[in-house]
Amino acid sequence: MPPSETTIDYSAVEQALAQNEAPARMRIMTGQGLRALAVLAGLSVLALSLGYSWHMAKEPKIETVEKIVKVPTSAPRLPHAPLQESGTKTVRNYVIFQHVAADVVQNGLNVNTGHNYENSEQATYSDAFCYVAKSQKGSLVRVELSRKLPGKKPETMPGDSAVLNLTSSDMEELRSLCPYL
Repeated sequence: MPPSETTIDYSAVEQALAQNEAPARMRIMTGQGLRALAVLAGLSVLALSLGYSWHMAKEPKIETVEKIVKVPTSAPRLPHAPLQESGTKTVRNYVIFQHVAADVVQNGLNVNTGHNYENSEQATYSDAFCYVAKSQKGSLVRVELSRKLPGKKPETMPGDSAVLNLTSSDMEELRSLCPYL
């Protein structure tokens, strides 16, 4: 070879580049794989969200319907008491009860109203009473709330509210729940 030409051996450099190129390609491929996996996960979440939204749109809607029921103001016709052999008649008095759960004031409370009828022929009650009752320690505790005559406003009764741990505002709310006819 002429002295002006020099040959440089790059084989060592090419060998080093080849050794470093494989891990670099592996890192690039791993990064691309992770990116594809992230895109697939995002698409899966989107598909699930759309499916759930579609399901919720197809589900029937629940509507609240109020129904007002009128309670008859006259007593039902009941059978007459049979005549006794001695010619005397057995006297029957009738009480028609109505109950309202008063859980808004305290769990387990029931407001009860009784309408007294002298006989089965009577169209309107003679008088009515309202009380609250709750079972405590195996017995029924009863506190009077009010009394009412037909066509009159209810008369407040001085019930012992402490027995049921009730405040005066609780008693007023319970009195407002009395289902008088």
